Amino acid sequence: MKKIIKLFLVFIFIIAAAMTYLYFFFPSDLIIKTISSHVKKINPDYHVTIEKVSPAFPLSIKLDNVQLYREKMLIFDTEKIILSPDLVSFLGRNNAVGFTSHAYDGLLKGSVEIDRNHSNGNINIVSELSDIQINLLPVLEDIDHFSISGILNGQVHYRSKEESFSAGITISEAVIKMEKPVLNLDTLYFRDIDADIKSLNDNFEIISCTFSGKQFDMTISGTGIIKDKITETHIDMEGVLDPHGIFHQNRELDNLLNILPQLKKGKSISFNVKGQIDNPIFSFTLNH
Repeated sequence: MKKIIKLFLVFIFIIAAAMTYLYFFFPSDLIIKTISSHVKKINPDYHVTIEKVSPAFPLSIKLDNVQLYREKMLIFDTEKIILSPDLVSFLGRNNAVGFTSHAYDGLLKGSVEIDRNHSNGNINIVSELSDIQINLLPVLEDIDHFSISGILNGQVHYRSKEESFSAGITISEAVIKMEKPVLNLDTLYFRDIDADIKSLNDNFEIISCTFSGKQFDMTISGTGIIKDKITETHIDMEGVLDPHGIFHQNRELDNLLNILPQLKKGKSISFNVKGQIDNPIFSFTLNH
């Protein structure tokens, strides 16, 4: 019995010593360089900074203070990402790693799949977005002429082979505030905004986007070109706006209703919006 206890204690000591060694001599710099290299291979316009990498329980890796940039534009930042390798997948062609991160008062959770047989390390990323506060996203910070807040949920899918991106998202309790009023409204309220989006390289398409709002409902679709500065991103959209009763009760609309009397009859409005995302140009047409 004493021998068994001694063997057990020796085993515990070896495990503790190995964990201590792994913690203090963990190859943080090597892993950071490897991750940075993979990001550059996927797209040379992107780069990542990571302050520190350390082991996490069980069989996971923790990345501290992570920032992802497109050129000089910050795309994503978080205090911590936990990577959890799928060890079974490392026996095959495609290696899979799960990830979890609490960011922007919400949660990002998904997986990265890497094709080891591809020269550039073909990568597929699927991520679930839960309860993200959209006003905290860094890509929106440079937009001066309007702001948007709300709770973002959905799924995004990125494929490095085709440089393609697709997303199905919902923004709940959305509020859009505009520096220049549109239809005499400077603040818009929406219960939900549902969008299906896809992109190839720098070209993107809004396949469909529906707005369920307090003042009106709206649908839009169209295309755009992503620029290095988000404010210079070009858009070409069209849509239909269906006013609600509260829209007509707005006294600030009196002059507008005199000019466009058909609005009083609850007719829908077709519109186009073109130009840069930070300073769009609207045109409207009443439907008969």
